[in-house]
Amino acid sequence: MKTICHCLQVKRKTLLAAIKNGADTVEKLTAATGASTGCGGCAMRLHEIVGGAQWTPVLVNKVLRVTDDVRSFRFKPLAGMDLQPALAGQHVIVQAKIGSNWVERPYTLSSACNENRYREITVKRNPDGLLSNWLFDER
Repeated sequence: MKTICHCLQVKRKTLLAAIKNGADTVEKLTAATGASTGCGGCAMRLHEIVGGAQWTPVLVNKVLRVTDDVRSFRFKPLAGMDLQPALAGQHVIVQAKIGSNWVERPYTLSSACNENRYREITVKRNPDGLLSNWLFDER
C-alpha cells in the first residue's frame, strides 16, 4: 500500500479508513492520522484525497453489466454522507489517477434524480478511451 505521509509513515489505506469514519476535511484527517504534522510535504495529497468543495471522494461500490461493452458504475461517497438530489441530465466529472497522471472526463448521470446515497454512470468501453478502459479493467 502506498505511503502518503513519509514523516509518520501514514499509508493511503489508513487515510481512506479515517475518511470512512468521518474525517472528511484535511483538518479532521490530520487529527485522526497525524498525517501532515511533520514536514507538511503531504498536505496537497491530503487535499486531493479528501476532495474540495466541488469534489466528493467516492469508491466504486457496484458494477452492473449492461452488455459486453457497457457497464453501469455506482459510486458511493467515502465519508458515507448523503448527496444532494441530482438534476435530470446532470453531468459529473469523474477523476481518477491512472499511473502517475490524473485523468478526468464528464459523464451523464444514469441514477435516479432523487437518489441521495450514490451516483451512477453508464459507460461504453472505448478501445482508445483511457478512463473507460481503466473503469472496466481496474474497478
